[in-house]
Amino acid sequence: MFAKWGSLADACKVFEEMPRKNIRKWTSMIMGFAMHGDGKSALALFDRMKAQKGIKPKQVTFVSLLYACSHAGLVK
Repeated sequence: MFAKWGSLADACKVFEEMPRKNIRKWTSMIMGFAMHGDGKSALALFDRMKAQKGIKPKQVTFVSLLYACSHAGLVK
């Protein structure tokens, strides 16, 4: 919700304070970065997500990454 309304700092704070993060939470935060054109942060978060045991990206996660890269001019 914070990311959707433009407060990425608050969104990041809430995300980091969550004791357990599932794929939906990771993908939502990646999409938050994507919506605001921060493709590099979206990719960095994706890398962190991949390092977590038991967390596997879904199709919507990859769509969010593509959107982030496209919106930030990182298509190549």
